[in-house]
Amino acid sequence: MLPKFQEGLAGRAGLDRKTVNRLEQGTTSPLLDHLLVIADALGAPLADLVREE
Repeated sequence: MLPKFQEGLAGRAGLDRKTVNRLEQGTTSPLLDHLLVIADALGAPLADLVREE
């Protein structure tokens, strides 16, 4: 993800950009609360974030 996108997503989700980066990089496991606010910020169902393809 691009840093500007991470920053925008973090702002919309009420999270720190570093948190979004760590989640994307897989260096930390997401909390359910984080997944819910990220899904809301993206306008996507939670299932889209956790579904394996």
